[in-house]
Amino acid sequence: LIFDFNCEVFPESKRKLLPVHYQNTLKAILLADDTPVQEVELIDEEERGMLMRKFKPRKDHADKADFMSSFEKNVELSGSSIALIQDREGMSYTSLNRKANMLSNYLLSKGIQFEDREGLYMSRSTDYIISLIALMKIGAVFVPIPSDIPMRRVQFMLKNSDCRCCLSHGSIDYQHIKEIPVVDLDSDQNEILSY
Repeated sequence: LIFDFNCEVFPESKRKLLPVHYQNTLKAILLADDTPVQEVELIDEEERGMLMRKFKPRKDHADKADFMSSFEKNVELSGSSIALIQDREGMSYTSLNRKANMLSNYLLSKGIQFEDREGLYMSRSTDYIISLIALMKIGAVFVPIPSDIPMRRVQFMLKNSDCRCCLSHGSIDYQHIKEIPVVDLDSDQNEILSY
């Protein structure tokens, strides 16, 4: 049996493994012909051991705090330091945290809860980061939706991911989103700031 590879696409390490994976598949099928293909083990014990050693979590990473704990610690220790820069405009950790808290409280008042899925349909900006942090503070799940995709794709992503609401900007054309509420960070700004 001869395997022909495009060497520009497959590195040598992958080219060496494919025949082994192929043999493992054939052996598994011959030994248990009623095994569904998706349950066939491609890797052998030697490769499994190598992968387990290579990707085993290092102890020093296991002790590190999660993102929100690290963020809150930065707010506490370096509140006046610059956290974000957009268009040469800086935002401190304290300001970023305050805005994220106001948005998270606003979203909670709108019924957003822990593990709810929320669409983020906006361009990359400080508001995008504020929205991410606000959703993390609630424990909600954010579904990033690029602002440059067709509206049918946006609607599909919102429906398929079962989003409860969508966060967006007035500069983004979200008028065709009718199935779920849209929080417009521009038009709702005064209400958000009251939280």
